[in-house]
Amino acid sequence: MRTSSAIACLLILTALAAAAQPASHYRVEASVWNRGVLTGEHQLVLPPAQPERFEAGSGDTTWRVEIELESPEATEGADPDALWFRVGIEQRIDGDWVFLTDTMIGTRLGQPGHVSVVDNAEDGRAVARENAALWIELKADSSETE
Repeated sequence: MRTSSAIACLLILTALAAAAQPASHYRVEASVWNRGVLTGEHQLVLPPAQPERFEAGSGDTTWRVEIELESPEATEGADPDALWFRVGIEQRIDGDWVFLTDTMIGTRLGQPGHVSVVDNAEDGRAVARENAALWIELKADSSETE
């Protein structure tokens, strides 16, 4: 009787520990809009801390986006299913890639987050997919693919 209880407790603890570990790979969906027009949908399978790039658009409205994922540190107090997206953005201008920005956004697995690039904010409109020069929506889920 004691042995079966100990084994059951061990199995439960092992399952809890496995659930707390970050996934070995994440399935990322990235949708890219340029001034309200969907210019690309990308699906990537990424391991943590290994960046991946993709391009969306055409001509001088081509964007190059680099995505890297990481799990928050325990000291950050984030939800167990939280994830950091490190996002770098470049734009092709006169045939050359020009670095625009890099940022981090935090989301929960399965929940979308977004990054935007705007020309100017002088008109007072809220930034939205329809009026941003670039709008990227990102969503990640754990993946069994390795």
